[in-house]
Amino acid sequence: MTNSVPASTTASEADAQTVSDQVHIQFDWATEIQDGHITFQVGLRRGERHNAFDVRIDLSRLQEPELERLQTILVRRQSQLSDGPEIAATIRWLLELALIQQGFGPEGAEGSNQ
Repeated sequence: MTNSVPASTTASEADAQTVSDQVHIQFDWATEIQDGHITFQVGLRRGERHNAFDVRIDLSRLQEPELERLQTILVRRQSQLSDGPEIAATIRWLLELALIQQGFGPEGAEGSNQ
């Protein structure tokens, strides 16, 4: 196992550095559907830096497999069954989906719903 902490760092300094390198993710969604869109709220914090953004998904443009995946995500999150890697993968998928819906998807991508 490699350690990026310099050899001259004390144990307490190493712990502090490791904690400040951690990324904390906040993930939630608005309970109200507006104009056929569901809005997800994402917050990222690393050390003293914080960023927050919304991801809007047009539900009417989703195919059945996407709707099923979205339903599974919501159920697992409400039941507190999602772990960090799963939440990160969910946010990635939602961002990709939102970009495709806005016309920024890769050319020829299946399910682009344009």
